[in-house]
Amino acid sequence: MKRWWLALGAPLLALLLGGGALWLINFNDGVDIADTRAPAGDTADRIERGAYLARTGNCLACHTARGGAPGAGGLALATPYGTLYTSNLTPDDEAGIGRWSAAAFWRALHHGRSADGRLLYPAFPYTHTTLLTRADADALFSYFRSLPASPLPVPEHELRWPYSTQLALAVWRALYFRPGGFAPDPAQDAAWNRGAYLVRGVAHCSACHASRDRWGGADWRDLSGGLMAAQGWYAPSLLDAREAGLAQWPTAEIVRLLKTGKLYQDRCASCHGEQGEGQPGAYPPLASNRAVTLARTENLLQTLLYGGFGPATAGHPRPYGMPPFTQLLSDAEIAAVLSHIRASWGNQAPEVSPLDVHTMRAALAQTLPR
Repeated sequence: MKRWWLALGAPLLALLLGGGALWLINFNDGVDIADTRAPAGDTADRIERGAYLARTGNCLACHTARGGAPGAGGLALATPYGTLYTSNLTPDDEAGIGRWSAAAFWRALHHGRSADGRLLYPAFPYTHTTLLTRADADALFSYFRSLPASPLPVPEHELRWPYSTQLALAVWRALYFRPGGFAPDPAQDAAWNRGAYLVRGVAHCSACHASRDRWGGADWRDLSGGLMAAQGWYAPSLLDAREAGLAQWPTAEIVRLLKTGKLYQDRCASCHGEQGEGQPGAYPPLASNRAVTLARTENLLQTLLYGGFGPATAGHPRPYGMPPFTQLLSDAEIAAVLSHIRASWGNQAPEVSPLDVHTMRAALAQTLPR
């Protein structure tokens, strides 16, 4: 009898110890989320800081579904384990974060837990946002609270078992995630450390540009490139000059690439302006242009692919034209420049995917004479 109890007790003890360890790792964060909603008021400066951080992290690109309100979520993200849907970040009380406190938002970014205590899936890159300061987390919270509230409910995730369970997620986090903070390197200057904070934390570059193992884990400081599983894209190395490495570029060129997009600079800025301001009487502005931010992108794609002329009027009997780029730019390049235009200079519209461009090309090809 004693041996039977020992044989049974050892696995039970190991199970209890393992469960306790998982609980401590995943749930013992000590954050009190029951404090006041706003961090001493949503000031204009804090909202502007949050808007800057959101642009740097490209938050709205993931948290805006095609044709949806900015930040309202619902965008489908394909993963090797099923489909996830991004959350609603607008201040709606039911569908969004309207009832969240600043502390709950901080816990989501820093510890990867929702306001209701659930562990969040790492498609939301808390593996990186854990490095953000509390002040920057509060700024992001204030910015999202400033967006128009959207009651859009987010679809349920469609993950296969056991990946849909909190237990599987707790094990993954035990292997690949530890809450932390950004520690400046004393051997580097302030500009380097600010860049490292943005790259590793806010912009979460290695979420795409790191090589992942079969369980989706990675060295979160790796930028050597990797295949984006279930997406069909390869994120090139940001270190290798033969791929997308920038180390040998002049600083001014890197700044121009990040601020305006090099494709836009090379192909569009001479007519439409460095800041999308256009040229009166000749080329239309792209900033604050409703035609640019329409939910339907057919007109933009048609224009960029095949060019054209505006209508002739008494004031402009010979209007300036738009050249075609269908033979000059690939699907990915056209998608990149349109996504840049739709998210720059105050524009807030969802990105355009290479699949959108390919589909448009294929559809129009069917209408051409044979």
